[in-house]
Formats: sequence, structure tokens, C-alpha cells
Amino acid sequence: MAVKTGKCAQVLKGHTDLVSTMMCQLNVPAKDSGNQADADSPKVVPLQSTSSLFSGSFDETIKRWSLETLLCQSTLRVPRPYEGMNISHSIGLNEAQRMTLRALGAVSDKI
Repeated sequence: MAVKTGKCAQVLKGHTDLVSTMMCQLNVPAKDSGNQADADSPKVVPLQSTSSLFSGSFDETIKRWSLETLLCQSTLRVPRPYEGMNISHSIGLNEAQRMTLRALGAVSDKI
């Protein structure tokens, strides 16, 4: 949102559900004070050379966006309890149980 006008300046697309949290990390270059003591001290190198925006969503992901390119740099997702478990040939499960397991990460060939 543009601070002066209050209008939307840019929409970043990538989440599939409502965004609930955002945090901005601005990497500002350190100013050289010209002090000799500073010249001997170790330099801190930032982990990322670009400023980033982090967004958390109800789609259960956290995305890191580059503020320079406005592109998604990475997506983090915590594995769900049954992530990748194939329940296609399981027996004894009713449809509600199958739906619950799929919501928790299980996969199935059956629809």
C-alpha cells in the first residue's frame, strides 16, 4: 500500500488462501564511520543481499518475496502428519476418514 495515498501499489500472487501475517526485512548497507577501530572489527555480512517481505497464509505456507523483483523466492511448509502416505488401497476406512487423512496430507488414487 502506498503510504501517502493509501492505495494498493502492488499485488503479489502466490498464496491460495487468505494472508494473515506479513513482515518486512530491509537490508540497509552499514555506513562507514571512518573510525580505525571499525576497520579492524569483523564485518557482518547479511544472510540475504536483498530486502524481503515474508507472508504467512491460511494455506499453511510462509513465502519470502524479493522486494526488488517482487517475485516469490521460497515457500516454506510444515509437513502435515500424514504427508505422502498412500491410502489408495487401505481397507476399513469410511469416506469421512479418507477425507480427514487427505486433509492431513495423505494421498489417494481414489476420488
